[in-house]
Amino acid sequence: MLLGVAVSYLGLTLLSRHLSQGGLLAGLSLATLVAIGIGLHNLGEGLAIGSSFAFGELALGTFLIVGFMIHNVTEGLGIAAPATEARRVSFLQLLALAVIAGAPAILG
Repeated sequence: MLLGVAVSYLGLTLLSRHLSQGGLLAGLSLATLVAIGIGLHNLGEGLAIGSSFAFGELALGTFLIVGFMIHNVTEGLGIAAPATEARRVSFLQLLALAVIAGAPAILG
């Protein structure tokens, strides 16, 4: 578990330095970094949902799905807010950010 935390932290730090190119992160670069971080977070949520269903705990799995769905609405704002700085954000860019943040929950 500690190795996963360390790799996640170091990976996000290296990606942050690559995206910033010596300056501050803003716009789509910051939104992408936030989406990746939320995607890593959502992987754990997907694993919790999957394990509850694997153990036959259907009520718990359903409860987790509803709870995480409500919780993830606020996380979407953390992605959308920096993306608005770009002024011209296409639908495909927003869709890509949503997939980056949400697909790991499905994989989990």
